Amino acid sequence: SIGFAIQCVDSLIEFVQNPCYRNQRALVDTQLPHVLNQFLQLTADLSAEFADVDVYVTNISELKTKSVTLLLSLLERVDDRFIPSRILKALEMDKLVHSINALRK
Repeated sequence: SIGFAIQCVDSLIEFVQNPCYRNQRALVDTQLPHVLNQFLQLTADLSAEFADVDVYVTNISELKTKSVTLLLSLLERVDDRFIPSRILKALEMDKLVHSINALRK
């Protein structure tokens, strides 16, 4: 569920904050950047399946916000290129830009 995903992302934010380079590096070495990319591309188009569309849209927005916070936490005080390059490889920038532009309409 979306609520569980939000809790997981919150826990991972705590895991890497202070920052902790070893934890940042460990998470970037997983599929986490790809999963965050997928979270950032979620849309409310599937909301017809849910009883409370407003709650669904709010949860999607919260998950996206927390995903961005986690990405920023992974970059906190990083002084080498490994972590940023791994994140950039996972993010589909053209789709993210399209999603951001769609919000402005």
